[in-house]
Amino acid sequence: MTLPVSRFVEFANTASSSALNLTTTLGDSFKLVSVRVKFSAAPTTSELLIVSVDSKVSSSHDAVLYSLNPSLDAVTSIWWTPSDEFAQDVFVQGNHINVSFTNTNARTIGCVITLERIN
Repeated sequence: MTLPVSRFVEFANTASSSALNLTTTLGDSFKLVSVRVKFSAAPTTSELLIVSVDSKVSSSHDAVLYSLNPSLDAVTSIWWTPSDEFAQDVFVQGNHINVSFTNTNARTIGCVITLERIN
């Protein structure tokens, strides 16, 4: 018996105090469901958490989907879901989602990107 392929896929980093740079590697077309980020303590240095699409076409087609400076409101936990209109966008096979944060304050960061596989 073959098990069905899960419709939802999660990509997670190993929680670390170094810079965050998590990229999805799904071999199918997909929708972006959510991005969750947890800091061990609120960053105090002004830096952007960036969620972007790494375009299969070229780097000149990459785009920022969401950004937030967690130091402004002493944020320690983020759960971002695309707006209703944006949530309908399908990323074709070969595109990737990337979450990055410089992490000058060396906070321990955990990150999970959830995608919905589209066949």
